[in-house]
Amino acid sequence: MCQWLGTALVCLGEGEEAIPHLQRATTLDPKLVDAWTNLGTVLAEQNQPEEAEICFMRSLALHEDIDVRDRLSKLLPHSADAAASM
Repeated sequence: MCQWLGTALVCLGEGEEAIPHLQRATTLDPKLVDAWTNLGTVLAEQNQPEEAEICFMRSLALHEDIDVRDRLSKLLPHSADAAASM
């Protein structure tokens, strides 16, 4: 439920409001790839690159995705190295 509400808020352009719902979703089920990806995307948009990096790395650990890898590589200079080592 939290994942879907968070995702809906992201789609509506309400990223800041989506954060607690996506955080709760990842706490309740740490294997929710989409929740980690959406949370990372919102955090990156909110100028929180370190937190976004953690979310993208967790997403990639669960499921390889070229789009997530691309988002990660754009965050921080060392993110590209971290993504390449996975």
